[in-house]
Amino acid sequence: MSGGYLLFKHGVNGVVLVVIVIMNVVFGA
Repeated sequence: MSGGYLLFKHGVNGVVLVVIVIMNVVFGA
């Protein structure tokens, strides 16, 4: 359970990081 939770949390953090990068590219351009 703990491993799955950490993997899920890591996945969510990855999605948030991607969204932030995309927003930076869109508003930066």
